[in-house]
Formats: sequence, C-alpha cells, structure tokens
Amino acid sequence: MEKWYIPITILPGVGLLLLSTSNLIIALNTEIKELLEAEDCQESLVKHKISQQQLLSFAMIALYIAAGLMVFSGLLDGLESSDFQILPFSAIYPMLIGVSLIFIAIIFMITYALRAIRVRKEQYANFLNKTNNGQ
Repeated sequence: MEKWYIPITILPGVGLLLLSTSNLIIALNTEIKELLEAEDCQESLVKHKISQQQLLSFAMIALYIAAGLMVFSGLLDGLESSDFQILPFSAIYPMLIGVSLIFIAIIFMITYALRAIRVRKEQYANFLNKTNNGQ
C-alpha cells in the first residue's frame, strides 16, 4: 500500500452499513416485541424474526471488526511510511481481512433480505387467514 489513507477512506461506507443494519435491528426488535404482546402470538413467526435478528447481529459484528481492521491498517501503513516499522507484516493484510469481513457482512444482509420476503409472506398469509376467518 502506498498511502495510509486508503483503508481509512472505506470507513464512511462501513459506517453507513453499520447505521442501516442497526436501524434494521431496532425495527425488527420492535416487531418482535409487538408480536409477543399480541393475543394470538405466532411462535413460528417470532422464531423467524429472531433468526433474522441473529443474521443482522452477525453482520454488525463483522462490520465492527472490519472497521477496526481498517483503522489498524491505516495506522500501520502510516507508521511504515514514516520509517518506523513496528510489526514484521505489511499493513495490507489487516485491510484485506477487513474487506473480506465487509463482504461476509454483506452476504449476511443479503440473506436477511431474502429471508425477510419469506417471513413477510408468512405474516401476510396469517393476517389474511385471520381476517377471512373473522368475517
């Protein structure tokens, strides 16, 4: 790596991913709470939503570690460029691991999005059945 700021420039994107993921977790947590408080709590639906929440939590963990590795990589590269080598390995390795973790987090989020479609279909089907049975 020639410049120390390359991994640091990735941080705003990681921050946006963290923000959107945390907003999804908050919204999902609210939905789970409302489902649990409902009179006719559907256990399978709650389990699906908790599974979704777990995926998003794994994505957030990967993103936080990636952000830390990006900062670490930038720090290492900055120190290397000032002729002060503290570690025997290059700063590119933490950056590559960080980028890999970002990719893994995005895979978790894609999986969440695909599963969300199935969960919503189940939720709407249950709603329609309840509505039709009530008429």
